[in-house]
Amino acid sequence: MRWFKRLMMNEYDVVRLKRTVPEVPLPQGTRGTIVHVYPADPTGYEVEFVDEAGKTLGIYTVSVNDLEL
Repeated sequence: MRWFKRLMMNEYDVVRLKRTVPEVPLPQGTRGTIVHVYPADPTGYEVEFVDEAGKTLGIYTVSVNDLEL
């Protein structure tokens, strides 16, 4: 059970795109903050992605498989 809690991402966690996602016009590695967790299976996340200056690039819904902490 401990390993599952470590893998779970929560609201306000800083994440980045693990891969290019067709629905998200941003490159792999783009950083963002989780603003909402959808408790479906598989889990989905609403993420606000930002540039290096902190300017919002967009808010997108992505899969748990698209993100890394």
